[in-house]
Amino acid sequence: MISDTDLLKLVMDRYPEQPMPFLIDQFTVMKAGLIQANNKLATLEHEGCGESLSWGEEGVKEEPLSETVVPRKKYTKRSLVVKPEDAISDEEITCCICGKSFQNLTTKHIESHDLSVEEYKKLCGYAPDQKLISSKLLNKLQSNVLKAQKAREKKQKTE
Repeated sequence: MISDTDLLKLVMDRYPEQPMPFLIDQFTVMKAGLIQANNKLATLEHEGCGESLSWGEEGVKEEPLSETVVPRKKYTKRSLVVKPEDAISDEEITCCICGKSFQNLTTKHIESHDLSVEEYKKLCGYAPDQKLISSKLLNKLQSNVLKAQKAREKKQKTE
């Protein structure tokens, strides 16, 4: 897996003139994407799909689609197990639907409840720009971005 330092360097190289809040947002988005991709790969390997995929002459085997469509579960504010105002703390963020706690509430977890991030935020009454991340982790990420920016500026001055 790519380290946070390498990911931060990639973000800063890609957007050299952008302000720090933008860099933090991009870092957070990319980090969440990497976590999702790694979880998906681990799931595929765990299910034995990692080695069984073949692109030979047989082609891709398609499973028959079931004719019945399962309706999505409808959530309401009454079905939440955690109050949204209590869900985000300095140390962790708790999923309002299932009550599990994380440092960062990922898209993959929210999708496990058959919701998009936007639907989840609307259900919980969060603003569209609300970060689903603990304050401690967000501060750590911001600190890392600042350190990397200062190091890059120092390096550019010496060159």
